[in-house]
Amino acid sequence: MSKKVKTLSSGLLPIAAAVVAAVVIAVGIVAYQVSQRKSMLEPGAGGGAPAGQPSLKDLLAKGATAPAQVATAPAQVATAAPAPVAPPRRIFDEAGKAADPADLTEPWQKDWIEFCKKVATYTTRQDATPQEVNGAMVGRTVEWTGTVIELLRGRPAPAQDCVRLAMDPFEIPIFDGHKVKTTGLAVCPEAAEWPAWANLKPGTRVVFRTRLVGNNRGPVFMIVQKMTMFVVRTEGAQLVRVLPEAAPEAPASPPAR
Repeated sequence: MSKKVKTLSSGLLPIAAAVVAAVVIAVGIVAYQVSQRKSMLEPGAGGGAPAGQPSLKDLLAKGATAPAQVATAPAQVATAAPAPVAPPRRIFDEAGKAADPADLTEPWQKDWIEFCKKVATYTTRQDATPQEVNGAMVGRTVEWTGTVIELLRGRPAPAQDCVRLAMDPFEIPIFDGHKVKTTGLAVCPEAAEWPAWANLKPGTRVVFRTRLVGNNRGPVFMIVQKMTMFVVRTEGAQLVRVLPEAAPEAPASPPAR
């Protein structure tokens, strides 16, 4: 009997050893799986999510999926540089500035008839405004030719001492169909300019220089007295030169007999 028990015990030992080995292997596998799962759930440990990135644990806790990591640069909107803005032309007068011969750049500034033609480009339009006229003319120097009619000095204020001049006649058309005939001009020399004019006699032909003026209440020129009189507003009057008198015409020779 004892011999049989001894034989049975020796036969069970290998089987028990095999079972223990299997258990050890199984425990090792389970431990490895647990460690792998833990490394997936904890950031920065053993192949988990890199530092600064959300871990799977964090995402599961929030019940969300990992958001797409899209690098977006701020939109670069190309904006063109603003175009340079030309300074507006002066539409109100800067009083006290002397006439400037360097400003004589346009035909109407050197010819009275050409000036009247330019005026007509405004008087034939109902929509012309004082600001438009002044924008083209205020402050501009003109140099014209006229004939002295009279010197008006010692006038009571607010009237100014002035020189009346006859100008070449011109009929200025008006938008309503009628015309205004220009016959003369009055200029007001400054005190320092009067000595050059003082001894001029009526009928003297002169070249003079003056500045056109205007303001927010009226343009450079006006048509007044029921649209029958043309007035040009000026400041100062420099006498440029006196023109020689025209030689008298020779009497016609009597017809030959």
